[in-house]
Amino acid sequence: MERNFQALMRKTISLFFLLIVSCAGSEIDQGFVLGENVSYDLSNPDKTIYLGLELDEISGLGWFDKGILACVQDEEGIVYLFDLKEEKVIRRISFKQSGDYEGIERFRDHIYVVKSNGTIYRIPLNAGDKVDADEFKTPLKSDNNIEALGFDSEAGHLLLGSKGKGYIGKEKKGKSLFAYSPSDDHFRDEPVFRIKRKQINAWLEEAGKKSLRSGYGFSGVAQHPIAGNFYIISSEGKYMVIIDVEGNMISYYDLPRKYFKQPEGICFDPSGTMYISNEARGGTANIMIFGLKE
Repeated sequence: MERNFQALMRKTISLFFLLIVSCAGSEIDQGFVLGENVSYDLSNPDKTIYLGLELDEISGLGWFDKGILACVQDEEGIVYLFDLKEEKVIRRISFKQSGDYEGIERFRDHIYVVKSNGTIYRIPLNAGDKVDADEFKTPLKSDNNIEALGFDSEAGHLLLGSKGKGYIGKEKKGKSLFAYSPSDDHFRDEPVFRIKRKQINAWLEEAGKKSLRSGYGFSGVAQHPIAGNFYIISSEGKYMVIIDVEGNMISYYDLPRKYFKQPEGICFDPSGTMYISNEARGGTANIMIFGLKE
């Protein structure tokens, strides 16, 4: 009953919570959270933190604890704990050999990392700085190209987002979010959410905007701590899509290419501040911070 009440509250809040984002050269419209004006201005981050060379290939971002983010990069099997105040890595946890690690998320007393082939690694927080992580192989393969890892707090499972094929077995169109339960190591073969290109284009057409001009795929996913909606970013198309807890598309936003060279990671802190990381891509890797604009 408690879970049903929480779900009802999230849906109620979602009705009031309208994320309004400013792209370069456009105005910021106003939305409401429980009666208060609020927005994120994606063309004007509150702060940009530039990262050292070891995080040039930063590929995943997750909220770890007060003032600390968990990061992973797509070449080394290392978890980096990054202090936002000191603007530096304060701890490194080596969990596997080199590999294509793409997403990271904390759940209770463990950190979870996903590889592009869908393999999930579980790292206990009470371990030392070098640990042989537990490994869970999913039915996903390299051609699914899993790059996004988030957490659905209502359902209690991790979400794995595809940049490549959005299906297992028989071909189906669209990019998908698959579910893995960390409580019992159960993986669902059928996606919990699927977004098709025509679904995005239909929304864009209704909004009077141009259709997608390039490819699309999921690079990062995070659940908003207030509304419960899921924010999905794409490095390939430089956009953000927002869906509700039932998978309905709410909004689409172009990410200003001036700031988002290669957006790969996204997360929120409990207050709703949004963090998005960019790989270096010929420049300097960074983490951009966007506070709620009230």
